[in-house]
Amino acid sequence: MRQTLLFQLDKMFTDNEGCYVLVTGDLWNERISLVSVYAPTPTTGTFWSTLLAFLRQHTQGHLLMGGDLNLVLDPHWDSTGGGSRSALGSRRVLNKLMTELQLEVLWHIQHPLGRDYTYFSSPHGSYSRLDYLLGNSYWMKVTQRAHIHEITWSDHAPVDVSCVGGRREWS
Repeated sequence: MRQTLLFQLDKMFTDNEGCYVLVTGDLWNERISLVSVYAPTPTTGTFWSTLLAFLRQHTQGHLLMGGDLNLVLDPHWDSTGGGSRSALGSRRVLNKLMTELQLEVLWHIQHPLGRDYTYFSSPHGSYSRLDYLLGNSYWMKVTQRAHIHEITWSDHAPVDVSCVGGRREWS
């Protein structure tokens, strides 16, 4: 978030393992919750179930969740290698979380037929989308642009969105 963004922080929560941070507050006279996630690898269904319970308890207002989910949501669209069958259980639980919290992949909303990736695996010579920004209907409405940047100094590419609210654009 930009320094000039008028976000009024209310509360901040973290888990004991350092896998997620949730902040709640006000932005453009709207109550929002921002969640940053770093999912452990290999990701388990238990991790996503625990996160869902945490979000049910602490989320307020419009939810925006992003980070390295270490999971391909749709092997057909999000991977050049087809995705791992061993992650099927985790994928189901994450999809349950997304359905229950009414979250969509903001990049997919902007690029419904697009293919772009956020991670390159040198040993496998394959690309995957492991990093996501997920938002509810509010974020779908205010998102003007979703972008996956180039993979440069890391093996992951940054993902960002530009949103319009309060008569200003922010990223």
